[in-house]
Amino acid sequence: MKSLFVMSFLMIVGLSLIGEELKTDTSKIKRLDTIGKPVAVLGYVYPLRMTLQKVLIPANVQYEKKVVWVPPQEYNKYSVIFIDGRLKSQFTKGVRDGLWKSPEDKKAVEDYLSSGGVIILTSLAFYKLGNPIPPMVGFSLYEGLVDAKKPLLTRVVDKTSPVTSFLKKDSYRLLPSVRVGKLDAGTKVLMEYVDEKGRKGPLVTERRIGKGALYWFSSTLQGMRSKEKKTPLNTDEKGRVLLTDEQKNTEIYRQMLIKAVLSGKPAKNSVENECWSIKPLGKEKKLLIAKDGFSNAVIVLANPGNYQERHSAQTLKQHLDAITKSDTPVVKYTAIPGFSLSLTGVECADGKWKDKTFIIFGKYHKLKKLGIFLEHLGPEGIVLRTIGNTLVVAGKDDRGVSHSVYTFLELLGCRYLWPGELGKVIPEQRVLEIGYLDLFEAPRLWRRYMRQRLPNHSKDLQAACKLLGLDIKKNKALFEKSASTSQKDGGWFVWQRMGSHKKVNAGHAFGDYWTRFGKEHLKWFALQPNGSRNQAMSASRPRFCHANQNLVKQIIKDKIEELRKNPSLTNLSIALNDGGLTTFCMCEKCRELDPVKGMKIRLLDYYGQRRFPYVALTDRVLRFSNMIAAGVAEEFPNKQLVFYAYSGYASAPVRTRPHHNLIIYVVDGTYESEFWRGHMRETWRKWTKYGNDTFWRPNLLLANRRVLTSQNFSRKLFDDFRYCYNRNLCGTDFDTCAYNWALNGLIYYVLAKAHWNPNNTTYDDILNDYCSAGFGNAVDAVKSYFLELERLSNRAANKSKDTTSLYDVLTPDDFVRLRKCLSLAKEKVAKDPNKKLLKRIEFLVAGLRFSELNIDAFNESRKAIDSQEAKLARKKLREFSKIIMTRYPLAVNIPYTVNFVGHNFRD
Repeated sequence: MKSLFVMSFLMIVGLSLIGEELKTDTSKIKRLDTIGKPVAVLGYVYPLRMTLQKVLIPANVQYEKKVVWVPPQEYNKYSVIFIDGRLKSQFTKGVRDGLWKSPEDKKAVEDYLSSGGVIILTSLAFYKLGNPIPPMVGFSLYEGLVDAKKPLLTRVVDKTSPVTSFLKKDSYRLLPSVRVGKLDAGTKVLMEYVDEKGRKGPLVTERRIGKGALYWFSSTLQGMRSKEKKTPLNTDEKGRVLLTDEQKNTEIYRQMLIKAVLSGKPAKNSVENECWSIKPLGKEKKLLIAKDGFSNAVIVLANPGNYQERHSAQTLKQHLDAITKSDTPVVKYTAIPGFSLSLTGVECADGKWKDKTFIIFGKYHKLKKLGIFLEHLGPEGIVLRTIGNTLVVAGKDDRGVSHSVYTFLELLGCRYLWPGELGKVIPEQRVLEIGYLDLFEAPRLWRRYMRQRLPNHSKDLQAACKLLGLDIKKNKALFEKSASTSQKDGGWFVWQRMGSHKKVNAGHAFGDYWTRFGKEHLKWFALQPNGSRNQAMSASRPRFCHANQNLVKQIIKDKIEELRKNPSLTNLSIALNDGGLTTFCMCEKCRELDPVKGMKIRLLDYYGQRRFPYVALTDRVLRFSNMIAAGVAEEFPNKQLVFYAYSGYASAPVRTRPHHNLIIYVVDGTYESEFWRGHMRETWRKWTKYGNDTFWRPNLLLANRRVLTSQNFSRKLFDDFRYCYNRNLCGTDFDTCAYNWALNGLIYYVLAKAHWNPNNTTYDDILNDYCSAGFGNAVDAVKSYFLELERLSNRAANKSKDTTSLYDVLTPDDFVRLRKCLSLAKEKVAKDPNKKLLKRIEFLVAGLRFSELNIDAFNESRKAIDSQEAKLARKKLREFSKIIMTRYPLAVNIPYTVNFVGHNFRD
């Protein structure tokens, strides 16, 4: 068995595509008769092994590997004596003066060669044969090793020898290892080299004595191959090996060695050589799910009492039925007589189940019998595996089971581009078969989260309906209908496998402190530009004096008390309050905590309505937070506290290291400026160097929200996400998916896809899949639309160091090009029977039209808010916003836009 394996492995070189000159009889498939005598092989272990594997076995010759010296008087038992490299010590044991030195040995060697024998020496094989070197070798001087490090130019000197007659070229690049001189008159140089200094030397020599010959090769094959560049083997479409140029030259050397061996006419192995190739020929077995409207599968519920699993099973069933127009049964495993599992799949006693495909679904405790161990999975982990007649769709926990369903549906071609029936892609198939599957994975991120702001948010919806004269209940119902689908699913975010397996209690933590302590402890709060510490202007978002030790003690006391009351909590937030109408403390003690060489920023003075230059506040805020963390750790050393790197303290610290119990939420990043995007990466790199658990909590999805427009920075977002993912990202909290699906839908989609594992895909793969799955024959036109949006978004971001809103750079000509892309897309699918394709493009058109009207209303109002042009522009925007809310409520979140920046809509 070992020799067969070696032969199979080494026939790679014999099958290499390196030209006609390397074809030998050894590659033909035929039965060879036993003739001649075996080859005797002597030498050191490593060169000897290479000779056996790459020369003698591929040449199909019989050989005897000798472990002791063969006396020359016994050479006539062999057709060839092959002495490879240095002789092993046992060959020379007890022999002082050389193995060919005695007169009897010399004559025996000469007689052997004269009668037709062949002797092959490589490298230093002559070294122990006698001192001086015996005359039969063909040279009398050993000059040492060749010092070349790279293959040298070698020239074919004589093509009359069987060793070189097959060669087509006159020169090759090979690497000699031994330098010799003073060749005898009867010695032919078959190939010579020219070293880097211009000196010549023999690479292969031949000395004819009678009917036989003695060949010397400067290098062992093992030595030659060890100098090759180690590159993976490539193959052609037929599975044949393709060699590099360097490997081809070494192959020449191997073929010359084979020719030398065959010149002695050795005995051949009486076996049939079979064709060896690395092209796989096995046919993939497929499991039939359904055909021509009839289901061949059955979903087997592992835990029928689990509501989540029953719901997920129905999701799987309904989508399979929609794909195949069939009715896939869902049964309890106890309903199948004799149901059992083995390493070959499902076995049962009832014949009606004999040819079924069993979809084992859920967290089944007997999956171990199939060789599947759920305990080896991480939280939210999934399993998709085919075994015999069985497909396993399972998960570590309820979330894992849910993720496994949507992962499987996506493998079948289903997609969820945006919420609602219009965004759902279900490819119909007459025959649905499942090939080999073996997916066993879990998400690395603790939390994968995008905040949502839905159009039916009560406050937003009331404001929009009041402004536009629409009925609140009717519009709320319209949104709910547009967001629903025919098949059960957990919603767009659940489909995209967003979620979490470790709860993190984030958010701004001190909203009640002014109410609780404002009167008695005024010194705890931030000194304002007017000399007061009053926070009444921002009672729910007060600013602190970060140098106040008594405030630190109070926060430590509050957090310890909270952890005592809730022992199951693993973390709490100590994130400072956001925004408000007061600014940061500028008392002397706080300013002493700010490094003079900190990053330059600008802070807002709400009292004076101005921005003033200062340095980043990170060191003071981090010192403040570290003291809290250290105090809490005295009683709860394993509890973590959430720290926000945010606002004026987003950049990394200059001289303060975060406490190891802090979870750092980096609230940084925008795509309205390429400069600040680069700053975001640098900020992330610096924060993560400390080793703390780190979350990315940017507001970048809200880019250009003040004058909302279609945009596309999804490529940058994907690349930055992967950058963070590979640098200690533990989870995310993106603010906010504002349900502007016709404007930002691709951005939301790409971000969701990146969360599971961005290293397993590329941005272009996601973009191509999104366009091809959702828009059919219009794929290229829709892709051009998104690429043009990307170019325009980049143009705005590159305009200056400060953030530049997209509406400042978009021109009428830009909208003309964008409309042309979508017009062409509509033409491509106008006659397609799948009406969803056209409706999806019209969905994008509605978003683009809103963008144009919104920017026009803003620009006209900016010129003269009360002009007739501005009033007309705002009126057009209001009228089209009504159409959006009643026809495309998911295209643009009109209620949120009106509530946030209503000045574009009002007269």
